[in-house]
Amino acid sequence: DAMLYKDRDPGNNRIWKLTWLSYRNEASAKQKQN
Repeated sequence: DAMLYKDRDPGNNRIWKLTWLSYRNEASAKQKQN
């Protein structure tokens, strides 16, 4: 649902994707450390 909502808001879509990618990369990095 969140993704569909952001897709309807192209103004923030790119920023949201960058934020999501950085968050996902950070989360995966933390998993590798443990």
